[in-house]
Amino acid sequence: MEQKHVNHGIDCNVTDCIYHAEQRICTAPKINVGPTHAECSSQTACETFKSAEDCRHCK
Repeated sequence: MEQKHVNHGIDCNVTDCIYHAEQRICTAPKINVGPTHAECSSQTACETFKSAEDCRHCK
């Protein structure tokens, strides 16, 4: 049986991903979050995104 890498600290809810394991575990060797520039969480795929700058025009 192949041993899978476990990304501790990543809470994965994407159950149809090939890297998703039981109990919301991510087994990808690395993850990518994009796009490369975002001012608001709605502009990125990262649900935990927080702007490094005060973004007053985003809601």
